[in-house]
Amino acid sequence: MNLRIAAKSLRLLARTAAPWPVYGVLIRSRLRTPDLRRRFRTRAAAFGSMLREYDVSKDWFTSRLCEWLGVFERHPLPSAPEILEIGSWEGMSALFILTNWPDARLTCVDTWMGGRTTAGTPLAAASEMRFDANMAGHAGRVRKFKGTSLEFFAAEDMRDRFDFVYVDGSHQYEDVLHDAFSGFDALKPGGIMIFDDYLLAPYDGATDCPAAAVNRLLDERRGRYELVDVYWQLVIRKLPAGTPH
Repeated sequence: MNLRIAAKSLRLLARTAAPWPVYGVLIRSRLRTPDLRRRFRTRAAAFGSMLREYDVSKDWFTSRLCEWLGVFERHPLPSAPEILEIGSWEGMSALFILTNWPDARLTCVDTWMGGRTTAGTPLAAASEMRFDANMAGHAGRVRKFKGTSLEFFAAEDMRDRFDFVYVDGSHQYEDVLHDAFSGFDALKPGGIMIFDDYLLAPYDGATDCPAAAVNRLLDERRGRYELVDVYWQLVIRKLPAGTPH
């Protein structure tokens, strides 16, 4: 475990009012990471090789793959899972979902206009084209919603609908806050929710970041979830009603 990075992460947690259990789970998860990367190295390499067959400009996902495999080894999804991804970009994480769970049905929500650092760039302009090309082989299993997550959740009742919710859209506080609470409501009891870039540095040097928003969810939904892992991402499992805690 890199002590400098760990110290930086702990300072961010303090600044963004993380609940106390997050600190312990962060340390535990960081200590577990080397073992996960050894155990799942072959599967991660196989996915990386598969990606060469697709149109992907930058790999932002494979470095998280071993931790994902560890999470779902301990908390397997049911057969034919319903999965929601907020923020799909070129479809790299969607490709992993569709290949790792061949019977899954996936809903992808994105504006395909780019975020704070990519809006208006050629990369953003090409992202939707790449996503469509990469999803072409999975017709019938992917629902594409082009728009904001706010529009998506307003369109229909999503309560208790998904077995797995992955939040990787806008990383600004207000947007993550909406995605966190709406995504949690959309998650079935027993389902898994993963927040990407939980430890991203604040845009404003203070609290305009995913951690501040996610920590508010953790505080206000205390007793309704199990904290599974904290590394660069944060993972929770929604507790079934009546679960003792």
